Amino acid sequence: MDLASTVTNNVVEYGVTVTLDSPPTGLRLGQTASVSITTGTKANVLYVPSSAISTVGPLKTVTLRKAGKDTTTTVQTGFVGDSGTEITSGLAEGDVVVLSASSGGTGGGFTFPGGGLGGGISVGLGQ
Repeated sequence: MDLASTVTNNVVEYGVTVTLDSPPTGLRLGQTASVSITTGTKANVLYVPSSAISTVGPLKTVTLRKAGKDTTTTVQTGFVGDSGTEITSGLAEGDVVVLSASSGGTGGGFTFPGGGLGGGISVGLGQ
């Protein structure tokens, strides 16, 4: 991978070389292709939608709902994916994290991956 970027039409690019162990049938030299590069994976971790996490400096918090009352709770995070973030401490499976309407929540809430209260999500183990 190039350490220095190139900017073309306001798009930042880095040159990379990708080697395919088993190239798909019909792929030709010089042909454009799309690839996904996985930089890390973890199984069976607690995670929440990234939009549920507020960050101020090094402090990361979520709004936790217990017995109908919302409180701000400090969390430690791990891997960050496209839409979810691993929680390494501060929450437990089954805790309900509140999503604000401005962060993509529907106001009525949804289940994640099972259970939950209106306006929030239930924290669960990711696969």
